[in-house]
Amino acid sequence: MSKALDKLDRYKALKQRRDLWLPIWQELSDIMQPNRGGFTSSLMPGQETSAEIYDSTPRQACRSLATAIDGLMKPSTSKWFWMRATDDELNEVDEVKLWFDDVQKRMWSAIYNPEARFIQHSGAVDYDIATFGLGYLWISENKDRNGLLFRSLHIGDVAIDENADGQVDTCYITRRWTARQFIQRFGEDKVTPKIREALAQPSANRQSDKLFEFVQAIEPRSDYDKRSYDNKNAPFSNCVVSVEDEKIIEENGFQEFPVAVPRWEVAANQIYPRSAGMMALPDSRTLQAMGHTLLVGGQLAVDPPKWIASDGVMSAVRTYPGGLTVIDSEAIRATNGKPMGVLEAGANIPIGREMQDDYRKMVESAFLKNIFNLPVEGPDMTAYEVSERKQEFIRQIGPTLGQMEPDYIGAIISRVFGIMSGPNRDFKAGALEPPPDVLAGRDVKFEFMSPIQQARRQIEVAGMAMAFESIGPIIAIQPETGDNFNGDEIARDMPESFNLPHKWIRSKEDVAAMRQQRQQAVASQGALAEGQGIADIVKTATEAGNNAVATEQMQNGAAV
Repeated sequence: MSKALDKLDRYKALKQRRDLWLPIWQELSDIMQPNRGGFTSSLMPGQETSAEIYDSTPRQACRSLATAIDGLMKPSTSKWFWMRATDDELNEVDEVKLWFDDVQKRMWSAIYNPEARFIQHSGAVDYDIATFGLGYLWISENKDRNGLLFRSLHIGDVAIDENADGQVDTCYITRRWTARQFIQRFGEDKVTPKIREALAQPSANRQSDKLFEFVQAIEPRSDYDKRSYDNKNAPFSNCVVSVEDEKIIEENGFQEFPVAVPRWEVAANQIYPRSAGMMALPDSRTLQAMGHTLLVGGQLAVDPPKWIASDGVMSAVRTYPGGLTVIDSEAIRATNGKPMGVLEAGANIPIGREMQDDYRKMVESAFLKNIFNLPVEGPDMTAYEVSERKQEFIRQIGPTLGQMEPDYIGAIISRVFGIMSGPNRDFKAGALEPPPDVLAGRDVKFEFMSPIQQARRQIEVAGMAMAFESIGPIIAIQPETGDNFNGDEIARDMPESFNLPHKWIRSKEDVAAMRQQRQQAVASQGALAEGQGIADIVKTATEAGNNAVATEQMQNGAAV
């Protein structure tokens, strides 16, 4: 069997396992993200997707969770990743610290370059996480290889698999390109027979917008040479196969896995996760039914159905404002003066609205809106109360978002760092400076300074402040007790607690030199003061001696 058929066979197996989730994904998209549908049926351009939605609470709650994921994991207003050496001793070397700061700055600029489209496509992935429980963010260089490029992938076009450690390391992506797009991407020399047949048709019959299906298979390569950095000998293989022609179009590789695959909650022995949207789905269905019922009930209350006596109306029934209907005078007597009337519908709108509000709260709770609305700080709160509120917030939201960090922002940073620093890379825009010699052969790692992580560290700082507040009276009575605290280490840890640049803190050598100069200055001032004191004593003694001589002379003169 050919290699192309092997890839297509595995694609069918992975696709079959993924397709079990398509019905629930379709129902989730119908209610919470209509424009992201197309799982069980094709979504036509411009198609109306919100016709069956009677209550937008699920969509709004889903969007709120997506916004919270962005703000709590990768806020664009503050640096959310931090670089450190695996060896803690290296983290105290000022040359290493400055290089880490420079790496962070260059990577930040490359990620948030408008042409990289990180904010737009990572936002789409956040929305997918809130709705379906997973998302796919493609991370690569742009076509000119002078900048980054981010793209969100439709989860219905991707099939994944895990390794023995539960990490996603295999990704089969369905790609659809027109003949023109195919030539722009791969060149005319790789045109397949089916595409050539379509291009050979007369212009009048040619379907220029016809899509041809391909499969891009990305999976680990076990037989690669770690000493080589050639893309064809990379840790992850990349193979593009034509589905119709069963032919390999392109084959190369990636030094890092190019897709970030964040997942919400993965059950045991499953690959595809559950989501907050799935938890909210039953109540969301009920909300749509209640919204439809209340809409009908409101119409009945405002415009109730009417009854008319038989043969009692001589003209058309005009129900619009100011309409005039002619009735038979005999019918008035036959119906006790009511040839027309309103049918009592018996709608109880207030109870329906109360039930609707209850279900809205349950949907919002499934999307953790009650946690995000938890007040953390207030004008009447003490420092202890603020610290307790922050700890409560982290206890509730930290485990949920923390489990996505390695597969989401961790994968983003690792991939970007590899693109900008890997050997034999053509990436030039914002490329990293060579590391200092002291880091040669050493491993570095990234830590995440998301608002949650930063809040954890600030809680530590707040605990230190409360500890100082408690021990303050003891230090006032017994000052030497303060010697137990290492003020220098506390001050040097502040940049990491508050996400400050390392260059704001002087090196230990500079601090030692400044203190030595200060001691020398104090010693010099003491010597000068001591010398001035001796001079004053001598001067005083001299003046006293002169006065004594003068007095003696005066006394001798008086005696003569």
